[in-house]
Amino acid sequence: MGCGALKAGKSDLALGGFLSGMAGFLRRRGFEHARTLFAYSLIVNLCALAPSFHMMQVYDRVLSSGSEGTLVAITAIVLFVLCVFVVGEMVRGKVAQRLSAVYAVSVSRKLFARLGDPTAASGAASYLRDFASARHFLASRVFVGLFDLPFVPLYLFLLLFVHPTICLLTIAGLAAMTIAGYMNYKLTGAGRDASRKTEGEAVGFAQSAFARAGEVRSLGMVPNLLTTWGQRMAEALSAAEEAAAVSSALYALSKGIRQSIQVITMAWGAFLVLEGDMSGGLIFLASMISGRALAPIEQAIGGWETIVRSIESFNNVEELTGADKGLQRRPDLPAPKGNLQARNLVFRDYGRRLVLAGASFDVQPGEAVIVNGAPGAGKSVFISILAGARLPENGLVALDGAPRERWPQAQWGRSMGYCGEEAGLLTGTIAQNISRFDPAGELEEVYRVSMMLGLHELIMELPQGYQTVISNSADHIPASVRKQIALARAFYGSPKVILLDRPTTFLDQRREGALLNALADALKDGAAVVMATRSQMMMRIVTRAVVIKDGVVTAADLPKRGQAIRTSGPTEPRTKDKAEMAL
Repeated sequence: MGCGALKAGKSDLALGGFLSGMAGFLRRRGFEHARTLFAYSLIVNLCALAPSFHMMQVYDRVLSSGSEGTLVAITAIVLFVLCVFVVGEMVRGKVAQRLSAVYAVSVSRKLFARLGDPTAASGAASYLRDFASARHFLASRVFVGLFDLPFVPLYLFLLLFVHPTICLLTIAGLAAMTIAGYMNYKLTGAGRDASRKTEGEAVGFAQSAFARAGEVRSLGMVPNLLTTWGQRMAEALSAAEEAAAVSSALYALSKGIRQSIQVITMAWGAFLVLEGDMSGGLIFLASMISGRALAPIEQAIGGWETIVRSIESFNNVEELTGADKGLQRRPDLPAPKGNLQARNLVFRDYGRRLVLAGASFDVQPGEAVIVNGAPGAGKSVFISILAGARLPENGLVALDGAPRERWPQAQWGRSMGYCGEEAGLLTGTIAQNISRFDPAGELEEVYRVSMMLGLHELIMELPQGYQTVISNSADHIPASVRKQIALARAFYGSPKVILLDRPTTFLDQRREGALLNALADALKDGAAVVMATRSQMMMRIVTRAVVIKDGVVTAADLPKRGQAIRTSGPTEPRTKDKAEMAL
């Protein structure tokens, strides 16, 4: 019982949060559209009464008088009113679409910026789905139908004038349908949550399989993964079916209530006519208005699953992008010199294993530091934290004495040249990836860093050159070229700090030499370089070495030139002559 009460409380909080958030959004951004929607909803609901009044007039006036002219006149008037009704419905749909666009414009930039934060990046796919769900809901007929709810009292008021007992009968039907809707809201909550959770797990599993499609095919894992996928989808479908069974029963009950109320209304109206309490035409008027009063409730119950999903989606996006989370452009700080400091960094991996335990580090302009350590010691994590790609659990990273949080994101990015162990390229052209998708990026700079790394010739061999589109499934672009594109991106704009994690992976000796020359030029220009590598060739420019052990960074002896930096496994030696040829 306590668990049920807790779930009910969470549902009520979700609904309250949605209403509060939606009211805030409409007040800030969509007030004009909401007001227009309400105005046209008034017109639509008034025009919707025309057929019932037409039927009443035909029955009470035309049939009794036998006047064909009256029949033509009232029919023409009602047809005109119905034309207005059609126009009003069309405008409501367009206004709802505009409101959806306003929501997208007001939220998308803030959402994208928030998802760039490492704390939210892991849930990016879920947040983007929620954003799309909320946006589509605002443009849907279900949302437009909610604007009919405020006019239910208008129909009840008209029924009161027809006959008080018919009004009370309709109110009883509304109460019964509202209770059915509330039970739908309460009883399907657990099933919806379970369905969403299992469906999310199934989708995440499928995405991870697609991301490694090559390995999956080569290892013959497709049949096994199909079985696992089927099991997870079966769990999601089972949970959804349980929720749908309850929801369908309650929706069917609400439809039955509405139909029954209309039948009872007509029967009661006929009884009142027999008793002489109202005219025969009012029977049809009362039945149609009663049905119109019940229709918005029925529509809301029918679209309940969509409404609930949209409430949760809207709340999730609002939690990340609410009015209290505005984007503020920080003014640029003085141009950095490249003094990078890390103090007392603490980081735990997903298994809560302590990777960094109070690690501290400094690097000065013109210095090249190599980071050593055993496999799993945390070299990649350490370099990614220095770059700002990961956030530490504790501690700080500062550039020229200013913590990373104080730097405008764009200025920090321009100052950092980071290349992780994986290329990490985005869907777009090669030129866009190298220029970091800067709309004002200069092609001359793209060409400069590409030529500097020996990449230009390889790019020109591709079908569209620098305009070749990169995607996760772009098998026509070799891994070595992808790595060099990521390195060119790191050097783009002559950053003050260059952070490289295994930069020579996939590189042949010639291009490894080009990378060495590029790093040497960057050091001459006053950049600071930090690398995690076992390459003997890179040792030619290293000025200092550190080692990560037990989560702490300590100074280490600088390996001699030609001595491999081995943490596990042999490294193929290179001769001095080959190294000089590469230079």
